[in-house]
Amino acid sequence: MGGQLGDASLHTTEGTVTVASAQEDVFLRLFTPAQPADSQYAAAPFPGGNISFLDGIPAIGNKFHPATSVGPAGQQNNAAGTYARTLFLHFGE
Repeated sequence: MGGQLGDASLHTTEGTVTVASAQEDVFLRLFTPAQPADSQYAAAPFPGGNISFLDGIPAIGNKFHPATSVGPAGQQNNAAGTYARTLFLHFGE
């Protein structure tokens, strides 16, 4: 599951965790996909861990072309400056 975060509920064996963001354009990333051994162009630099809140999603190319050559959506996200976000977590039903 990934995408622009409105609010998200994660149903776990320990109970439900609901996350909401006070800002727009915050993306939720769950789980890190396995990277292929020979990933010439189709690999993304994911942050460590299996849950993260992102301000941008890195472009991914394909096995024939790097992301920067597949159009405007393939351009790099360059982070600069300080980012601050407010997230609300609710544990339980």
